[in-house]
Amino acid sequence: MHYNRLVQLAGLLVTAVCLTGTSLLLPRINAERKTLELEAQDIPGQSVPPRVAMLTATLGSFRGLLVDYLWFRANELKEDGKFYEANTLSQLITDLQPRFPQVWAFHAWNMAYNISVATFTPEERWEWVNKGVNLLRDRGIPFNPRSVRLYRELSWIFFHKIGQYSDDMHWHYKRELAFDMQEFLGDLDRGGTTEEVLGRVKAIADAPDTLDELKTQSPSVLPVLAKLKELGYEPDETFLRAMGRIIMVFRSQDARIIGDLRSSALGQNLDANLLHKVLQDPTLNEGLTRLSAFLRKQTLIRRYHMKPDKMLQCMNDFGPLDWRHPAAHGVYWGRLGSELADEITGDGTRLDADGHPLPTANQTDVDLVNTFRQATHSLQDLARTGRIVFDPFTRELQMMPDPRFIPAYEKNVEMSEKAYKEQFGVETDSYKGGHENLLLMAVAYLYLYGDIKQAQFYYDRARQLFGKEFYNVQSRRYEQTMEDFVLGSLREDMSMMHQSVQFIDAMIYRAILEGLARGRFETFNRFLTIAHRVYEQYEKDKVANPTAPQNRMSLLPFNKTVMNSYLAFMRNERFDGLTRARVWLNTPLPMQQATYDELEPIVAAQFKAMGLDPQRAFSEPPGMAEYRKARAPADKAPAKPDTGVQVERN
Repeated sequence: MHYNRLVQLAGLLVTAVCLTGTSLLLPRINAERKTLELEAQDIPGQSVPPRVAMLTATLGSFRGLLVDYLWFRANELKEDGKFYEANTLSQLITDLQPRFPQVWAFHAWNMAYNISVATFTPEERWEWVNKGVNLLRDRGIPFNPRSVRLYRELSWIFFHKIGQYSDDMHWHYKRELAFDMQEFLGDLDRGGTTEEVLGRVKAIADAPDTLDELKTQSPSVLPVLAKLKELGYEPDETFLRAMGRIIMVFRSQDARIIGDLRSSALGQNLDANLLHKVLQDPTLNEGLTRLSAFLRKQTLIRRYHMKPDKMLQCMNDFGPLDWRHPAAHGVYWGRLGSELADEITGDGTRLDADGHPLPTANQTDVDLVNTFRQATHSLQDLARTGRIVFDPFTRELQMMPDPRFIPAYEKNVEMSEKAYKEQFGVETDSYKGGHENLLLMAVAYLYLYGDIKQAQFYYDRARQLFGKEFYNVQSRRYEQTMEDFVLGSLREDMSMMHQSVQFIDAMIYRAILEGLARGRFETFNRFLTIAHRVYEQYEKDKVANPTAPQNRMSLLPFNKTVMNSYLAFMRNERFDGLTRARVWLNTPLPMQQATYDELEPIVAAQFKAMGLDPQRAFSEPPGMAEYRKARAPADKAPAKPDTGVQVERN
């Protein structure tokens, strides 16, 4: 009995010591949990589902065993191709264990890559890709703000799934992203210098944080708010997007084509009252500008979980990122992840913003290097396709090279190679081929657009960096002049007639789409000049047969070639009516006169069926009566029509 009493007393003593030790260690443990961000705090605006709260309370410490089983089962379902069932289990795992980055990455990938391709329509596919993006951006990263893996996954979805070409529906994804961003951000890259583009984003980043602050700082917004209230609008994202839709489609050039929005089939989804009573009221301009910047900032922060100051920083460091481009988001999330997860001190210890050591379980050197490389590849993609031409009315999208990103790409290549060597102790030359090709692409592109000085700069740089490579010495690539290099590249494989015709026709189409459709006459004439030079190069070696109306291997006269391509473009219903109407308004008068009678029966009917008034969108050019009278003898002796095309000659 005495012995049992001693055992009990000893047990109580040990228990007391353990409890005392626990109470002493608890503050330190809690501090570590906070530092390592292991506390499962709720995200504002999101409550824990009742089933999860019940399971958590019921299972207690056995919750980990359930998560392990669910994770195993979800992976098994994925291997069996049962993506929807795996998606359901993954959702439950994220609710039960929100601080486990791998399951967020698995869940988002399953949505964006597996489930999306199992659907049948572009809209369904985009919905699932967007769900994968939103899962990481809205929940996964806020729960795990120091997990570089999640930033890398989100950056990859933008760069690869949306931005590349492996998915059959990639153009639909690109158009939807471009429309979504332009609807509330506006066309930030519209016709301005790099400084002007940065200034538009800076206005958003510098906007006040609350509506009360905005009212105090900018009293000019008060009349705007009063007018919006009168029209039934609140100062929120709904109004911002309603205004954005009007701005996107009601340009000055389109107004001449469409006419009254209220009576136009093309403008039936727009709020004409908002246009006439707010956007077209000059007394509200200043207040509307400041309110728009404020609402854009709030939308970026609350809906997209993006930081306007970080967006501006990326643009200052890399160039005028167009946020309608998926690679711009790839750069942003890759850069943000690297900054947040790779704060490195002199001894190599990663620290958070408060100076505490970061967890290492999900922060591998491979993750950090790959995230850095991903930003580099996104910059390369921007240099190749970063200039977006987007028509939100028709959703037609073109992505063309933008050499402004080449300096940032080269800087990132250097930094990435340095980081790789520091992490793994060896050098890498994996960027070499892509680097040279990008520089030479810029040479050709800049030459096409008439920036000869900058084209020469990049040609000299490519020669300096890669001219001594064996394959270049052997081919003597850099021994020719820059212009000979470009024209030689354009003439490559042009010896066959059909290839020459295709290239010339493509240049004429680009002259129309990038020149006339946008009112850029220098661009129009520049592309025609390139087409003409290739035409002359092809024709110079052809021996004409004087008895034949056209030599067997010769092309039609260049003016006739231009005219035929123009007629084909204007009749082609693949190009929407609004684009063709813009082209017609900007077409030189001689070309209008030479083509109007041939186009009118077809194009006028097409435009009318599309809801466009032919009298506005395809009006008869002036002087047609005199032109017809002067051209009357042409039936007996065909002559080359004067198209108004200007072609530069050497």
